[in-house]
Amino acid sequence: MDKLNKIYKRKSELFGMVYVCIKDMAMTEDILQDTFIKIWLALESGNYVDDNLMGWAARVAKHTMIDHLRRAKKERIMPLGAMYWEPSHEIVTFKEDKAALKKRNNEILIEMINELPSDFRETLALHYYFELPFKAIAQLTNVSINTALGRARYGLSNLRKMIK
Repeated sequence: MDKLNKIYKRKSELFGMVYVCIKDMAMTEDILQDTFIKIWLALESGNYVDDNLMGWAARVAKHTMIDHLRRAKKERIMPLGAMYWEPSHEIVTFKEDKAALKKRNNEILIEMINELPSDFRETLALHYYFELPFKAIAQLTNVSINTALGRARYGLSNLRKMIK
């Protein structure tokens, strides 16, 4: 279990990676607990063959986070800062002021973002909502910077098509 100890000593890196996306301390801790259980089971069964131990642990954490977000979306329980938003479905009338119209437009935009494929949605949320640079997004999602840029470009392109 020497490998598990090495990962555990660097748990703050995994915590930071998950917390950046979730913005909820309790859910981040739950995800990390599940991540360490998965890592321990994989190491015990001998399923770990990768040379980069922390890269592998980060991928396990990322996939565990995605599983939690999908499960929470099904149950309609989301942390405040998660990558999925729950818009309200109010009826907009002509008498509402500009702030209410802007709020409704934002809700419609959020609904459209939630309809995007998960790769595009994740990249757009990390860049525009969490204000992460593309280099950090590339490292977080374990892709090249060009892939992260392309996902943002195609995500915005798909949003423009939805608006038309």
